[in-house]
Amino acid sequence: MAKTFPNRGERQFRTDRNDPFGARADAVAARRVLRDCHHAAREFRSATTPLERRLRWFTVLVLLRSVGHVLAKVDGERSDHLRDAVKSQWRRVQAGSRADDVFHDFIERERNLLLKEYKSDEYVLEPRGTDDEADDLLVGAEVLTRNEALSRAIAWWERLLGDVEADAQASLRATRRSG
Repeated sequence: MAKTFPNRGERQFRTDRNDPFGARADAVAARRVLRDCHHAAREFRSATTPLERRLRWFTVLVLLRSVGHVLAKVDGERSDHLRDAVKSQWRRVQAGSRADDVFHDFIERERNLLLKEYKSDEYVLEPRGTDDEADDLLVGAEVLTRNEALSRAIAWWERLLGDVEADAQASLRATRRSG
């Protein structure tokens, strides 16, 4: 008898990952997290109390870093094309070009400070009042406000996801042509 429902804990995909006609080239799970980043950034900007602002800041930092983890662990498992595109883009990011400063000097650094030491603002340059008000952050060679850093980080993820999807789509088209 055919299996209708997966066993508990068993991953199920709509298509076989090696089927070139059923494979996917879109990073839907990572885009869902990125959409939540947009919402969390908006909530951070509208926070009115120091506690609310700090908690919203922590939320958006964790979500920003989660985009990459979900891209690799969820979307990358959906097809070989996506997995290879993700690996290729991560190699480029790890090479450390200036275009990726926002990842290394903001997304990764702030997330690590938060999760590993429960700190933030380690690299604040010019406090403008209490610890919970907008401060200037050093990101690469630039000084940015928290809002500017969030906007740059979200835009960086948008570009990276677009590059991953374009690479995966090109690989998928090539496979379909040759198969």
